[in-house]
Amino acid sequence: MAYDTRGQRGCGCCGPVGCVGGLLLIIVLSVAAFFVVRFAWDLSDQPLPVNQNAVPPGAYPQVRHRLNDFMGNAEIRSVLLSEADVNAMLEDAPELAFLGKGATIAFRENEAELRFRVPLHLFPFNTKYLNYEVFLRPIVSWGKVTVNVSRVTSAGKPLDPITLRGFKEQVEPLLNQMLSWLNERQQSRAIQSIRVQNGSMLLER
Repeated sequence: MAYDTRGQRGCGCCGPVGCVGGLLLIIVLSVAAFFVVRFAWDLSDQPLPVNQNAVPPGAYPQVRHRLNDFMGNAEIRSVLLSEADVNAMLEDAPELAFLGKGATIAFRENEAELRFRVPLHLFPFNTKYLNYEVFLRPIVSWGKVTVNVSRVTSAGKPLDPITLRGFKEQVEPLLNQMLSWLNERQQSRAIQSIRVQNGSMLLER
């Protein structure tokens, strides 16, 4: 059954994109844009292996509905998301179609691993892949959101310290400012805690 896109409106703070889509779009686009520029000439002929956590067929509409309910209703105090839930959003959210289903996430203890295997169609019949893994920890304190990137690997190799420092100095502050602004606009619906555990993420008010 086709999913009614009118259910994606969320609370209205981000227009037609919706709060959930806005959060995902800000995080993924900010991280991806930086590394696209940095690794524009360091592309691979093959994508990274797919994570083991498969997304169940038809999972996206239910996950999107749960997230929109949480973001739009202050009486819902928490929502628990599995890796499969978030990967369903990354795979099927219309806002992230530009990734070509090439982004997945895995939750470790207090850390999330965001894996990019994004196809880039540079020329006809010639597809390259932008492969890298970003290890980050999201924190919320008094409504302020901080996404702390601890390390990055590209084509299986650790990112050099200078480039990682460039990301933390150039991208992280702007990313955190945008996420904090978006969260504070929710007022009574603002997220006050993000807990990343093995295999899941808990959002609380």
